[in-house]
Amino acid sequence: MKIEGERRAAEQGERMRLGAGEQPLGLFQSTLTPPQPGAPTSTPTPTPPGPTATPTPTVPGPTSTRTPTITVPPTLTRTPTRTATPTITPSGTIHDVSIGPGFVFNPPTISIPAGDTVRWTWNGSPHSTTSGSCSGSVCTPNGIWNSGTHNAGFVFIQNFPSAGTFPYFCQVHLSMMQGTITVTP
Repeated sequence: MKIEGERRAAEQGERMRLGAGEQPLGLFQSTLTPPQPGAPTSTPTPTPPGPTATPTPTVPGPTSTRTPTITVPPTLTRTPTRTATPTITPSGTIHDVSIGPGFVFNPPTISIPAGDTVRWTWNGSPHSTTSGSCSGSVCTPNGIWNSGTHNAGFVFIQNFPSAGTFPYFCQVHLSMMQGTITVTP
């Protein structure tokens, strides 16, 4: 066959001769021209084995890249808030006891009817009015009331709705500073 012969001739680097009326197929046709002096020439560069990078043409327009979404939980910041202090409206009659100056409740002992209120006013510092009793120099609170320790100018009120005897002391000065409230029916 003629095509087979042309292929063999091309593989062997032979030049093909065409007969009258034959057209070259173009598959194996090449023309070699000697390089011109001073003209650049190309030298084949060996390709290393393994994958090679091939540039990818860029398509104009928006592109999409998947980016992982990380959700960070909010940081809790505690903001102190003011706690409303209830306003106690004394019932019955108000009986005043002065705390200080010095280590005294004045008067140290009072008697009031059930339903009345005692108002302690600080005239010295630091002191408290704490319900409980003292035995010698040891005082034990009983949990009915405790004003906490405060300075001059502070006021504390306590209502006494039922009859009884209520000893109290100063947590700072203990048995050196005691008082008693007697509530009658």
